[in-house]
Amino acid sequence: MLVEAMNYQEITKEVMRDFEKLRVNTEPRLSDAYEKERRKFKIDKSRTYPKACPVKTATKNTWILFFSKGPGKDKYQGIDSTTVTYVVYYYTSRGLTVINLSSGGYLELYYGHFFKRYNERMKLGLDKPIDIVTNYFLYGSHAVYQIINKNDKKCTLGVSPNGFLLGEFLQEERFLINKTFVSRDLTYDEQGEAEKKLIGRLEMDIMRANFTGNGAEKARISSAVFNGLAGDYIDKPAAGIR
Repeated sequence: MLVEAMNYQEITKEVMRDFEKLRVNTEPRLSDAYEKERRKFKIDKSRTYPKACPVKTATKNTWILFFSKGPGKDKYQGIDSTTVTYVVYYYTSRGLTVINLSSGGYLELYYGHFFKRYNERMKLGLDKPIDIVTNYFLYGSHAVYQIINKNDKKCTLGVSPNGFLLGEFLQEERFLINKTFVSRDLTYDEQGEAEKKLIGRLEMDIMRANFTGNGAEKARISSAVFNGLAGDYIDKPAAGIR
């Protein structure tokens, strides 16, 4: 069971142990149910049609498996076209902690603050933290990341369908910590002084960054990213992580 006192290595071990069992025993059953549901309701093959499936494991960890048409697929063609996102969450003395298994072989970690900002800046008006988490992973969690070396830290900038994810990559631990979310419509004039200073410090690094993705996406990111940086990027990790 995931608990506050665990370090990164212990968290990884616990998460991966659950994941392997879910991948073998639970994912096939839920994938089959997802496909049957699409056929039953005659869902258009071009639709993503995301679905969240809560799962409680024998180790007493609470997971949500998200099923949808893969983002790289033009049309849904059955189970092989399905993408599955694994998310586990638990609570500490500081609040909500959420972990997502990345396809890149590392774990993405989010704290409650991230989802608070997501709820505020996307103007969702949701009250329950898990409803916000579910909304995020249903509709906007796919992100392309760029690592920016800054003061001996590997800062991260993620670009998602709805905005920017700001955080830090701990290479040795294989953890990417997403610390805050900024929507695309947050303008520079609305930033505070601390936020503007941060934008100035990172501006040249971002302009020189080699973003993954096609050229049009890179150009769009370069012109918009300065409106996306926020001062709460430097929030500290919650207690219990060491």
